[in-house]
Amino acid sequence: MNRKTQPDLKLIDQLYLPAVEKSKLDNGIPLYSINAGNEDVVKLEFIFNAGKWQQQKKLAAYMTSRLMKQGTAKMTSREISDELDFYGASVKCENNADEIRFEITTLSKFVGPVFKLSSEILTEPSFPQHEMEIIVKNQKQRLMVNKKKVEYLARVKCMSSLFGQNHSYGSEPMEEDYDSFQLKDAISHYENFVHGGNCLVIASGKLPDGFHQSLQKYFGMKDWVKQPMNIENNKTIEANEGNHLINMDDASQSAIRIGKILFDKRHADYNGLRVLNVILGGYFGSRLMANVREDKGYTYGIYSSLQSFQHSGYMMIGTEVGTDVTEAAREEIYKEIQLLIDEPVKQEELQCVKNYLSGSMLSAFDGVFNVSAALSNLLPYGLDFDFVHLQFETVKNITADELQSLAIKYYQAESFTEVIAGAVNQEVKKS
Repeated sequence: MNRKTQPDLKLIDQLYLPAVEKSKLDNGIPLYSINAGNEDVVKLEFIFNAGKWQQQKKLAAYMTSRLMKQGTAKMTSREISDELDFYGASVKCENNADEIRFEITTLSKFVGPVFKLSSEILTEPSFPQHEMEIIVKNQKQRLMVNKKKVEYLARVKCMSSLFGQNHSYGSEPMEEDYDSFQLKDAISHYENFVHGGNCLVIASGKLPDGFHQSLQKYFGMKDWVKQPMNIENNKTIEANEGNHLINMDDASQSAIRIGKILFDKRHADYNGLRVLNVILGGYFGSRLMANVREDKGYTYGIYSSLQSFQHSGYMMIGTEVGTDVTEAAREEIYKEIQLLIDEPVKQEELQCVKNYLSGSMLSAFDGVFNVSAALSNLLPYGLDFDFVHLQFETVKNITADELQSLAIKYYQAESFTEVIAGAVNQEVKKS
C-alpha cells in the first residue's frame, strides 16, 4: 500500500435498506419488525401520539413520561432499576412535541422477563406523588439557571414568536406551570393517550425464537386498547414576527436566533430545502461556518437547522457571539442568506454537499438500531423507506438553479423572525 496516494473517490449511487415486516398484534397495534444484526440484542419502541400537541395542560406530556418509570402497582422505582440492572436491560421514556416514546433494550435471551417488567411499567404505573414533587423541584431549579443563559432565552423567545406562546410548539413551562401542575393532570394524560389504541411498535435487532409470542403475551392485551381521543384542531398559530431584543446588561455574549415557520417533511419542497439548509449552515463546511466562524472569528459555532413536527415545521439559525460583534455577525448571516438568493451555488460546492449528505445517509443506516431509529422518525408521518429513497434521489439530482429558486421562495429577509438576547440596549434593524 502506497500511503502517499489517496484512495480513489467513489460516489454513492444507491441506498440498500433492510426489509421491514409489517403485521399487527392481536389487539390491533401496528408492529414493524426489522430482524437483522449480529449481536443478540433486541430493541422495542412504542410510539404514542401523546406529546405536547395532545396535552390539555402544560407539562402533562413531560410529567407523564418522567413518572411512568417511577413505580408500578407492585414495584418501586428502586426495585424497577434493580431488576433492569440484573438483566442488563434499559428502559427509556421520553416525550417530544408530538409523541411519548417508550424504548426497551435487552439481550435476546432475556426478552421474556424484561418484557414482563416493561409491560407492568407501561400498563400499571403508580404515579407516586413524592416522585412528582422531586421532579418539580429539580426542574424549577434548572429553569432558574436557564433563565440566566442568553441561548435559552433567545431560543424560547424565538419559538414563542414563531408559533405563539400558547401554542403547543411555541410554549415553554414557567415557574407557575410547575406550581399549578397536579398529579391528576399526568394521570389524565396517561389514561387518554398512553394505551394500545394510540400507538405503533417497532421491533429491531436479532429477534429470538418465540419473540412474537412474548410480545403478544405482554403487550397484545385487548383491554389495553382504547378509542383514540380526538384533539380539536384549535392549535392556531399566533406568530409575533419581527425583531425581539432581550437585554441582559451583565452578559458577555449575545445569542442570535433567526427563524421562520415552514412545513413538515411531507411537503414537496422539504427535501430540496434540506439540501439548501446544509449549504447555508447545516454542517461544519457550511457557508455560515466558513464566514462567521472561520473568516471573521465571531463565534465558536453557528448552525442552521430544519425541523419537522407532525403538524408544522420551522427553520432556525443560531449562534452565540461576543457582545461587541453582535451586529456585525447578524449582518454576515443575512449576507450569506442573500447570496443564496442572488447567485447559483457553484458546482464544486454543490457536489461537496451532495457527497456529505450521501455519506451521512449511509452512516444513518449503519446498523439495525440506526435503521429502526430512522423508521421511527417516518412512521408517525405516515411515511416509510420510500421517503428515504426520495431524499436520496433529491440529493443526487437537485441542481443549482433549483436551489436558487428555493432560496428566492423561502429565504427573503423580511420573512424571518429575529431574536437577540444579551447586552443589547438599542433597536436592531434588519439589513
